[in-house]
Amino acid sequence: MDYAKQYQEYLARANHALEKACETFLPEESEVCRAARYSLLGGGKRIRAVLVLAVCDMLNGSAEAAEQFAAAVEMLHCYSLIHDDLPCMDNDDLRRGKPSCHKAFGESTAMLAGDVLLTEAFNVVANAPASPIVSVQAARALGAGAGSHGMVYGQELDLKYEALAATEEQLRLIHRNKTGALIIAAVELGCAAAGVKADTAIRKSLVRYAAEVGLVFQIVDDILDVTSTTEELGKPVGSDADNDKTTFITLYGLQGAHEKAEHHNAAALAALDALGPKADFLRLMAAELLERTADESLAGLLAQAEDMVGHLDPMEEGAVVYAELIAATGSLKGKVDELNQMLADNLARLRKALADAREDALSKHVFYYGADRESSE
Repeated sequence: MDYAKQYQEYLARANHALEKACETFLPEESEVCRAARYSLLGGGKRIRAVLVLAVCDMLNGSAEAAEQFAAAVEMLHCYSLIHDDLPCMDNDDLRRGKPSCHKAFGESTAMLAGDVLLTEAFNVVANAPASPIVSVQAARALGAGAGSHGMVYGQELDLKYEALAATEEQLRLIHRNKTGALIIAAVELGCAAAGVKADTAIRKSLVRYAAEVGLVFQIVDDILDVTSTTEELGKPVGSDADNDKTTFITLYGLQGAHEKAEHHNAAALAALDALGPKADFLRLMAAELLERTADESLAGLLAQAEDMVGHLDPMEEGAVVYAELIAATGSLKGKVDELNQMLADNLARLRKALADAREDALSKHVFYYGADRESSE
């Protein structure tokens, strides 16, 4: 499988669905809707939308319904980013390499832009080409992922522990809700579009996968907040440390956070064991999250080194400058070697897992699609 090519195909479908949703539900005559479009169409990896489409495709579901559901989850995610950037929340001025919505349109308009995206996300679901039962299942999944037992609860906990030191379990609770709940909603939406019921084994496996991927995603974000740059991420970095927030880095250190990410990545892959080769895209997506850590951390470290060299004053004492440069170079090399080794180990484990899954399928003569279809019925 060409993972990058497949991801780009899903991304193109998601972006097209978002453009259609904007035409229908976010009229350009409205300043609030223009602000919503500004943030919604401003780029991004669309991981949640891609998950909806990938899960639906894997289960041979309705592509048309899945595209609408993918647009809905991205609209809801975008609302959360707009509100998260507001001065009363994280007070961030940059998002995806552009001024945040409130910096471009003002606080009041940005608040309403988030509100309209949240509301219209459910309108998109209600108007999807799906049966009433499927639409209700999708709305329920989206509401559960976003509401008082999901993302909003995670945000509430995140605000609470800005002033308190969180324990390991409290940190997990924050991010299971703030980040993980909407990623779980994405796979639930893909299952709904394919008509797979909530109590089936395959849906439970996908939910477990999404829960683990959500934790990997958050740990990676914490790592990149200390190793990457604003230019690389398109949003401010270092704010967690500035605000003394508890993160996976403050609890475990950089190496420990890497190990936690690897542990949850392995758990995500294990959740897919029963799904066979057709889940290979999801396996590769999980691995890509760890690879992103290595790539962007390395870029950030190199940028920091270049910045240090660029600011050396030639009039400083030569011995001091030389000693600092040698120490920094040694530290950088050690971190690069560590990241490269971590990436090599992860890719090796993934290749072995995929090979074992294929060998197991061939030896047992298991036809996964037939088995899954029977279980979903």
